[in-house]
Amino acid sequence: NSNNGEFYDCQHTLDYVDENGHTVDIAIVYSGRNRRKSFNVSATMIKQAFEKKKKFGYIRRYDKELTSESIERYFYDKSCCVDSKGNIVGNFCEELTDNKANIITYYRKHFYLTKRDEKEGNIDDTRILDIGSVFSMSLANQYRSLQYPDYIGAIFEEFLTADNYVVDEPNKLLNLVSTIKRSRKDFTLF
Repeated sequence: NSNNGEFYDCQHTLDYVDENGHTVDIAIVYSGRNRRKSFNVSATMIKQAFEKKKKFGYIRRYDKELTSESIERYFYDKSCCVDSKGNIVGNFCEELTDNKANIITYYRKHFYLTKRDEKEGNIDDTRILDIGSVFSMSLANQYRSLQYPDYIGAIFEEFLTADNYVVDEPNKLLNLVSTIKRSRKDFTLF
């Protein structure tokens, strides 16, 4: 749907329970640009992971998309909240963690709430909490025998694209989600 001046809020999707008691397993979020869909979903996942001491997954199609630079750039807006005019208005990570963390960093396939101090040209990162890991659909078979019992959800970014889909993508995505989710009911893929 169109923007209509409103930002996307995924909480109603997470709270939804149908007449049979089922929650939403997979939520396809589709609308125009600039509705802050990615920010809202990732901020909500970060908040839940922090508060519940759980984790979530970040899924891309190809492992070449999962670099430290691209992951940290994806989560960068959580370290400096920007209003609709481009002004920095706060730091989501600091507000969430009571100033224990101020940025999301990526290390060895995991992303962390991290306290970054920059002094005299040196950067000192102290990882505070492991809040999730990355998954590549092109490598989905490598994850099959692994366990992810503390994962509350996942984000598959750029669900719709003009090209570069993985061969047999729907089945690979569903198999990957099944691997991470197992039989848990408290898991939503966005």
